[in-house]
Amino acid sequence: MDINAEITKLENMIEALRKKYELFFFGLEKKPPNAEREQVDRKVRELLNAFITNTGQRYRLQSVIGKYNTYQRYWDRILQQIEEGTYERELLKRKIIQQEFAKEAYKKKTYTIGEEEAAVSGGASSRDPLNENSVKELYESYIQVKQTLGEPTGNISLEAFKKSLEKQLPVLKEKYGTSDIEFKVSIKGGKATIKAVPINKEDNQE
Repeated sequence: MDINAEITKLENMIEALRKKYELFFFGLEKKPPNAEREQVDRKVRELLNAFITNTGQRYRLQSVIGKYNTYQRYWDRILQQIEEGTYERELLKRKIIQQEFAKEAYKKKTYTIGEEEAAVSGGASSRDPLNENSVKELYESYIQVKQTLGEPTGNISLEAFKKSLEKQLPVLKEKYGTSDIEFKVSIKGGKATIKAVPINKEDNQE
């Protein structure tokens, strides 16, 4: 048994389980992920019964299990509140915060890119349609929304984000028949996304 690989697998299982509980607590899933939790419990028991002589591996495993136990106490507390009917107020408050945050993102974090961007954001030419400042602000907003929703963001770099937009741009231009594309931070299915829509040039002059 590759202990390090198994501990990494356990970490991934715990993170996936955490996401499922968040979806349930937000009302996006109808029932708690009991089956997935049992799978994690089995993996924990398996690793605890494994013969691990390496001190570093033992310490890492105990740290992961400690984190999981913290999550479990939180989940069980919320589940009890749901059973007692006291969680609705907290859920409503969280939804209001999420909606207000998303509303501000829609209003403030909308950026136009395309061949006419020099007239919109000042500085980007048709050869460089993705203005660096606009992309950076859009990226920061996207990361902030994902963090607000409890989504992982560690593997999303600014450069990878920009390359993704650059890859989409030619397809979007052809799809919509326009060089002016608007990118927005959006929330769909409880997850942060980037939404691209064509814009009316006349609107830009208002």
